Amino acid sequence: MIDATIIWDLEDDPEGNVQHLAEHGITVEEAEEVLRDPRSRTGRSRRTGRPQVFGSTSTGKFITVIWEEVFRRPPDHLSRHRLRSPPAPREEAMSQTDSKPALSPEQQAAVEAIRARSRIERPGPDELIERGELDELVPHGQFMELRELTIRLRQIRERQGLSLTDISERSGMTRAAISRLENGWNLNPTLDTLFRYATVLGARIRLSVDECPPPRSEQA
Repeated sequence: MIDATIIWDLEDDPEGNVQHLAEHGITVEEAEEVLRDPRSRTGRSRRTGRPQVFGSTSTGKFITVIWEEVFRRPPDHLSRHRLRSPPAPREEAMSQTDSKPALSPEQQAAVEAIRARSRIERPGPDELIERGELDELVPHGQFMELRELTIRLRQIRERQGLSLTDISERSGMTRAAISRLENGWNLNPTLDTLFRYATVLGARIRLSVDECPPPRSEQA
C-alpha cells in the first residue's frame, strides 16, 4: 500500500469530488483503495495537467480518479505524499492548514468537461491515450516513488540556489526536459537522466529492492 495522506473536499460541497463520486456510485473508500494500490496505473491528463489513476477495487469496479499533489516543502527533507483527491469530515481540521489550490477558469472548464463526458461515455484509458488526452500509463507505485525522487532533487537544487539554466548547462539536458522531470510530466525517465541530474547537484541516488507482502485479496 502507498503511504500517503489523502485530503478530501467536504461531503456537502456540491462542487466537490465526494459528491462527484457519489453521482457515479463510487465511495471515498473505493477511490482511496485505487489511490493507495501500487498496481494501479497512472498517467497525466493533458486536459487538466493532473495525474489520473486507473485501478480496480475490491468490490469489483474499475474506476479512474483525477487528483492533485499537495506538498509541504520543509528546507531539509521531503515530506510524505499528500494527495488531494478531489476533506471528508474526518479531515476537516487538516483542510484548514492545507488550502485547496484554486483552479484557473480554463482548468475548471476542463474538469467540468471531463465530468460531463464521463457521465455519458465513460472512456477507458486506451481510448483516452488514442485521443491524445492522456499520457502513457505507468504503475502507480512507480509514479509515486519517482515523484518523491524528483521533488527531492528540486529541493536540493533550490537550496543550492541553482536555476534550471544552471542545471541545463552543467548536465547537457534542456531546460524543458528538466522542468518536465521536476513537475512530474516525464513519467518514465531513464536512469541516465536521473543520475546526470543528481551528479550535477553532488547528490547520490540509491536503488534498493524491498519484498512486499501479497495484496489482501491474495491472502484470503
